[in-house]
Amino acid sequence: MKLYLKRDCSEQNVCFIVLDELGEERYYVLKDSSYNFHNLAITGPSLNKLCTIHCVPLPVIYAYNLFDGSDRIRLIFNKNSSRPVISYFGISWRVRGDIFGKNYEIVDTDNTVLLSHYNRWAGCAKGYEVDIVDEPRELLLLASVICIDRIQSAYNKQLQTV
Repeated sequence: MKLYLKRDCSEQNVCFIVLDELGEERYYVLKDSSYNFHNLAITGPSLNKLCTIHCVPLPVIYAYNLFDGSDRIRLIFNKNSSRPVISYFGISWRVRGDIFGKNYEIVDTDNTVLLSHYNRWAGCAKGYEVDIVDEPRELLLLASVICIDRIQSAYNKQLQTV
């Protein structure tokens, strides 16, 4: 299933809008202020919470806890190494490709591609193209993409010269 991830800053609590192939809004990614300001929630068009993302920003790593109502996994980004590393706990996924260039895949242990993220805009500037192959885990994969995009944005801010 192809989805398009588009940043949205028009409203105060909206971070991303996820569109389907027809250009219709499928999910919203909202700041979830019920716990703290680092948390996000993926909601449907009716704003019902489908998946939560809890972020723990530590000095050396970013830790994200992803929960879609049935499964709970953790994504860890180690920014202290010479080459940044993303690891999953609670599931056998890994990321391969260029996360900072936004051309990467999430694969399983047998190298089955579960998700592909492309650094290309679709027609009418809908957003970054995300192709999800494993539809039963669509929300966790989408949450992973959102975490990686936030990691990339935060990491680039640290690297900017003043």
